Amino acid sequence: IARMAPQIGWESYKKTFNYLRQNGGNGSNNKYDKFTYFIRTLSRFATEVNGREIDCMNFFSESEIASIKKQLQ
Repeated sequence: IARMAPQIGWESYKKTFNYLRQNGGNGSNNKYDKFTYFIRTLSRFATEVNGREIDCMNFFSESEIASIKKQLQ
């Protein structure tokens, strides 16, 4: 996840963690759902900070997503 920092900036992470600290997670017990909620929230703040649409899921290959999904379910 940290490898995205040069492209999205650390401010995106700070805003994401602050938001999650204040508002909590998505309420799911599923670890993969929690991961995707984090990535969607990070995407939202990366878009806001950088002034252009950023989907942080695009930083992961299909095989990486499959591996993450397998590990978290």
